[in-house]
Amino acid sequence: MNLKANAAIVGAGDVWDLRFKRYNIGTNSGTSGTGNGGACSTGSTDFSATYTGSECTKVVDMQLSSSGGGPISGSTESINPVISAPLDLDPMPAGYGTWYSYSNTILTAKATVYIITGENGAKYVLQMLDEY
Repeated sequence: MNLKANAAIVGAGDVWDLRFKRYNIGTNSGTSGTGNGGACSTGSTDFSATYTGSECTKVVDMQLSSSGGGPISGSTESINPVISAPLDLDPMPAGYGTWYSYSNTILTAKATVYIITGENGAKYVLQMLDEY
């Protein structure tokens, strides 16, 4: 997804800021891409508040593994740990988290507001509303 262009992208050479793979979210940073992206949690649930981008410190993507369970097999994904850390990380490192809560096969979006740094350094505000 290219946030500046407000567009979904499909080409491997396209400029991108966020990528989605089911419940996993990556930013164009760290192990996911060559951009200057990243994400941080504001700790707020008020999407309409004014954010400057200085409310939190950007975290870049890294490869994290999940052991899986039930019908879900284990995997290693390049993701942003602030938004979509594997639920089975134990203990969950400080600052890591997920945009959702999980119960009985249902993902429910948390109201957390995130600041997304685009691949070019621009700041965007993100709040997930639903997965379905």
